[in-house]
Amino acid sequence: MSPRDKAVNWARDLARKLREDLASAEDQARSANEELSKPGEVPGRAAMAFVSVCIDRAYTAIESGLLRIARVVDGVTPAGEGWHKALLHQMTLPIQDERVATLSASTAADLDVLRKHRHWLRHAYAASFEWRRMEDAVRALPRAISAARADLERFIDVLDG
Repeated sequence: MSPRDKAVNWARDLARKLREDLASAEDQARSANEELSKPGEVPGRAAMAFVSVCIDRAYTAIESGLLRIARVVDGVTPAGEGWHKALLHQMTLPIQDERVATLSASTAADLDVLRKHRHWLRHAYAASFEWRRMEDAVRALPRAISAARADLERFIDVLDG
């Protein structure tokens, strides 16, 4: 196999995996939206727990794709205590001769709202669900996933180019 063929296969594989990550995130966002089908009504504890897990899974799917890009294209993944936030920032930066900026600053900001909610969900073991605590993440979820789809599809178009 020629180096060009290897590069084409590598790019196709990365594009396929990114689309799978996006589909997973969109599925989770849809599930959350279905659970919150009564606008203006504060959901009960079980619904809040379900939606929180959907936000967690949606963000994790997007983050998995971003990690793949960092590892495979950039050749470096952030490390240390703040690596999740650093990854979002890394994806807003173009890497000279390697890749265009993967995420816009506004997409990264929306995803950061989801990241913070996921962090709270995973680390606030004794806390109870409160709508006011999760409302920002619920509102950001469809916007963040839609924006991530648009940004990552642009990135995939470059891969396919």
